[in-house]
Amino acid sequence: MPTDPFTDPQLLHALMRLHWEDLVEVIPDALLIVEAQGRIVFSNRHCERLFGYEPGELNGKAVEVLIPATLRESHRIHRSRYADSPFTRPMGQSLDLFGIRKDGSELPVEISLSPLATGHGSLVVAVIRDVTQRRQAEKALAAMATTDPVTGLANKLLFQDRLQQAIADAQHYQRRVAVTLLDLDHFKRVNETFGHGGGDQVLTTVAQRLKASLPEHATLARLGGDEYAVIHRNLKDDHVAAIETERLLEVVATAIELDGQEFVVTASAGISIFPHDGMDAPTLFQHAETAMYRAKQERNRFQHFAPETMSHVAERLKLENDLRKAIDQGDLVIHYQPQVQPDDGRIVGAEALIRWNHPQRGLVSPADFIPLAEETGLIVPITEWVIRTACQQALCWRESGLPPIRMAINLSARHFKSLDLSETVRHLLSGVGFEADLLDLELTESLLMENLDVAISLLEDLDGLGVRLSIDDFGTGYSSLSYLKRLPIHALKIDRSFIRDLSTDRSSGAIVRAIVDLAHHMDLKVVAEGVEDEGQLDQLRLLRCDEVQGYHYSRPLPASAFEDLLARDPFRIAV
Repeated sequence: MPTDPFTDPQLLHALMRLHWEDLVEVIPDALLIVEAQGRIVFSNRHCERLFGYEPGELNGKAVEVLIPATLRESHRIHRSRYADSPFTRPMGQSLDLFGIRKDGSELPVEISLSPLATGHGSLVVAVIRDVTQRRQAEKALAAMATTDPVTGLANKLLFQDRLQQAIADAQHYQRRVAVTLLDLDHFKRVNETFGHGGGDQVLTTVAQRLKASLPEHATLARLGGDEYAVIHRNLKDDHVAAIETERLLEVVATAIELDGQEFVVTASAGISIFPHDGMDAPTLFQHAETAMYRAKQERNRFQHFAPETMSHVAERLKLENDLRKAIDQGDLVIHYQPQVQPDDGRIVGAEALIRWNHPQRGLVSPADFIPLAEETGLIVPITEWVIRTACQQALCWRESGLPPIRMAINLSARHFKSLDLSETVRHLLSGVGFEADLLDLELTESLLMENLDVAISLLEDLDGLGVRLSIDDFGTGYSSLSYLKRLPIHALKIDRSFIRDLSTDRSSGAIVRAIVDLAHHMDLKVVAEGVEDEGQLDQLRLLRCDEVQGYHYSRPLPASAFEDLLARDPFRIAV
């Protein structure tokens, strides 16, 4: 009976030696072998195609032919040092560099170097990977981190940075800085009439008009929703801000045509001025917001900040007091949105989303009370209540015969910075009797990057408990992907802004594909949020996204309605 070469070590070794050239040609990366003096002795076909050379054309050439001219001398020096003692220097690390094609164009590459000893001297084996798509994705992510995806204006993060810079300059040159906040009046009616797509067109039109009407030194941003902000720099007197703001309101109020209908959108604005109305960015912003809310009482006008406009503070204090009572009186409720595996339609998890059922106001929007809870510290007991209640609910569903699911819960900035966070989570899980691996704690990128070293320590403690850790709104808070290597995380949640145009916009598809490939390469799961139609779902299936959630499947539901959803299992795909 003939010997199987794949089980006999000697025969297998001989077989590998016989077919080694075939082996190096089938690997998906470029392979380059260089002798100690820098002469290329071998390059596979993928390497030749990558750099634009004909088969065999690279062999015998100096390796510097693939290196940018500005780096060639440095490369020769390092190569010479390595040739003197090849096995005493660290190799095997991945380096992000630029290569040069035959036509002179630059190519971003990732290179891994390894030494190889032979009877005729040492060689260096380079594995080279084209990272053009990754670089493009990182560039797109960097833009997303500081740019509003709808209007292309600066977002709130960039606005805050520019405001701090403007204040510093004004202090140095003894000038004034004005902050103007503009909020469109009755914008909800636009969305109700034309849908969110039409609403986005109006937001973009207003942004273009505002930008065209402002001087170059002004900063214009969209803060979210229908709110814009302007920074007027180096003003000589207070009247300039009022004149500029009045002109902006006139520009906004010009008729807009949409779907064959002509209508007018107006705006209300509030102005605060450094140094009279505040000495720092948060105070100036808050006072401009206070003035804007007063202007909205009459609409289509602007208002300077004045101490008497602080009456809203009393209302805010009342809301804070009501929120404290809500925690004690059980006015907080949780709605659950399913997380579904797109390949088979099985519900594998739920995101727990808090709602406030105010006795007089009815359901209060999270956008109205979550920032207040963050600022006052009430978010800490609220988050602990959410974890306890959501885990108990998941156990109740299981005890009624429904399949076990993972429960996803957002961690706040205030809670995440608590040094005893892991102990708090352990205590909550122990008290409820809920398995740690079925709890998914979600944190935002910006929160993690505030202090990466501290974040790593806290995440390692949580990881030690066995809970799943996810980065929420991935791609909107930071501009580099390198930090992912340092974090003990298990999943990425792609922000809805990437998903919205997935089925119609090629660049959105490229970014999502890059994120999914990156995550899977790092053994991370990928969850897409904000999935609203079948086209987006089909694309995510093709991209091998692990889980999805969004209105296409279900809005967030009260516990009883979600239990019915689990029981019916309506999304399961028949095999």
